[in-house]
Amino acid sequence: MLRTARTLLPLALLPLLLTGCGSEKVVAVPREPLAPSPDRAQLHARAKALGLAPGLVYVTESPGFELARQSVGVYGDDGFSAAYWSRRNSAQLLLLVDRGAMTAENCPEQPLGQGTGTTVDCVRDGGAWYRTSAGQHEYALQRGDHVVRISAVTAAVDRDVLRAAARAA
Repeated sequence: MLRTARTLLPLALLPLLLTGCGSEKVVAVPREPLAPSPDRAQLHARAKALGLAPGLVYVTESPGFELARQSVGVYGDDGFSAAYWSRRNSAQLLLLVDRGAMTAENCPEQPLGQGTGTTVDCVRDGGAWYRTSAGQHEYALQRGDHVVRISAVTAAVDRDVLRAAARAA
């Protein structure tokens, strides 16, 4: 019994001892200003150096999602791809832009996202196509000579969030 008391007493006092730590003052150091954003010519040069067509580079916004910078790259010949990630639930939005057209005839034949290998169902939703296949869904929007697509796993991202991200692209 005495041995237990000798062990528990110091453990019980440990929180009191730790509250005395950390009495140093915090010194605020001003941050260096962020580098200015590159101008349009610099951005075009960077895109071309990566093999991207500058006109196919898109971004989107969706509350709770942030760009995974390491995901940005070429899609197809000179198209664009980027992934957005949610810290809250690790959900992902995949943004793909490539030359071509999305029509009623070819919509079911075109792969959804990175490709599921299964049948794709297409439904017109305003000026976009809402596409579903094997637990994934996507919005595809025709923009001139290219198609902007945003896809996600159906269980992780609901349709309203996906539609809003597509419209924001």
